[in-house]
Amino acid sequence: TRVALVGRPCQVEAVRRWQMATGQNGAGGWIAAATLTVGLFCFWALGTAFMDYLWQRVGREIRRIDVPPAGLVVESPAGQTLIPLEEVRPYIKPGCQVCFDPTAEWADLAVGSTEAETEWNTLIVRTVTGEELVAQAERRGVLELRPYPPERLPLLRQAARQKKQRVLETLGRASGSYLCLGPNYVSAVREG
Repeated sequence: TRVALVGRPCQVEAVRRWQMATGQNGAGGWIAAATLTVGLFCFWALGTAFMDYLWQRVGREIRRIDVPPAGLVVESPAGQTLIPLEEVRPYIKPGCQVCFDPTAEWADLAVGSTEAETEWNTLIVRTVTGEELVAQAERRGVLELRPYPPERLPLLRQAARQKKQRVLETLGRASGSYLCLGPNYVSAVREG
C-alpha cells in the first residue's frame, strides 16, 4: 500500500502530474501509492543504441561507468576508456533536449553526485515528507550527513540554470524571469 519511487526527474514529474490530476487517492495502483519520491540528478539519459556503440568501443564486459563533465569514463577489463561528450551526444534521448529539471524539483528528496568527492552525494530535501525521512534515517544511524560545501552551491545552481537555458534556447524562447532561482531553492539544500 506504500511505494517509494526512485527515478529520473522526468519519471518523478510524470508521477506527480498524475497524482495532481487524479488526486492523491486517484484511480489506485502503484502511482497513487507512491508516498515517497526520490529523484536522481539527471542532465541527460542515453538511448538503447548507445549500448551497441559502447560494446563495439570497449567490449561487453563493463565494470563501471562514470560521467564527469568531459564525457564518460568506462572501466572494463582492458582498463579505463574516456569517451568524449561529443561522441556521446548523438545517443542522448530527444526528450532530454527539452527537459527543464536536472535536479528532480518534483521529488521529496533529490540525490546526485557532488563531483568533488566521489564518496559523498548531494542531498536536497524538497518536502516535509523528505525531511521527515531524512531525520528518521539520521536518528537510526543509517544516513550520514554533513553540511553541503558552501563553495559548491553556486556551481550546482549554475549547472541547473545552464541546463534550463539550453532548453529555452532549443525551444527558441528567451529566459526571462523563468530562470530566477530564488531563496526557496537555496533553503532546500540540506546537509548531506
